[in-house]
Amino acid sequence: MQYEIKQQDKFKFIEEGNGEPLVLLHGLFGALSNFEHLIEYFRHHYKVVVPMLPLFDLDLLHTSVGGLQKYLNKFMEARNYKGVHLLGNSLGGHVALLYVLKHPERIRSLILTGSSGLFENGMGDSYPKRGDYEYIKKKTEMTFYDPATAALIGFTLHILTGTIAGNIFGQVSIFWRRISPYNARHGMVSGIIVGVLLWALLFVPVATFAIQPMIDSFRNSITPNQYVYSIVTNFEGLYPIIILGSLAFHIIYGVLLGYISGRMMELKTLQGVRMNY
Repeated sequence: MQYEIKQQDKFKFIEEGNGEPLVLLHGLFGALSNFEHLIEYFRHHYKVVVPMLPLFDLDLLHTSVGGLQKYLNKFMEARNYKGVHLLGNSLGGHVALLYVLKHPERIRSLILTGSSGLFENGMGDSYPKRGDYEYIKKKTEMTFYDPATAALIGFTLHILTGTIAGNIFGQVSIFWRRISPYNARHGMVSGIIVGVLLWALLFVPVATFAIQPMIDSFRNSITPNQYVYSIVTNFEGLYPIIILGSLAFHIIYGVLLGYISGRMMELKTLQGVRMNY
């Protein structure tokens, strides 16, 4: 069956039926004809929309999955589609994944068929059991989201920066006795100062000029693999909370280590006094 190809501004598309919008995205070598049977079936229940993706019409700078996602977003806005059921095949699935990550407020459901852009184990390491929810949950997390990754990376970074700061402080205190903690109270004050300096000179610049731009670049380019996706998902939009939370962490970390260092110095001094007597 031949369907009318409509045009609005630069957008060419098929739109058949009434109801909730069902948007179909074709693949790299696909065309509107790929969805002929789907259009015929679903147009009786939904408003079926098939936009023509400009796979060979975009300029070189925007010829990417990110560029197609931006094109799709402009199309959705121009047609004012809301509560969309988005179905993507092959490259169209990749575009759909990236669109959902950036504009979840417009999407009611996502359907992927042979989608690219997924990180997966080709052969797998086990076989599913019928009705095994935990197996499906595990495999889904492997593809879309690993909940432990971001927390593990954050914890490792803090331990690493704390270790570096401790070594620097220890080396400096050897030559500058004034900052060496001679009791627990002085140690806590020194620890707070070192913690805040470490936060201001190391953590804030790294978070502002390295991590945040990386997150922005991933959001504006292709869909990342599961590890990058996990990091982006956890940290996106949380910059102020992360900065303030890291400041609190560095202060607490400094107080604890400063107290331990100062207390050890007190015990060492007391032991020296007793030996003199």
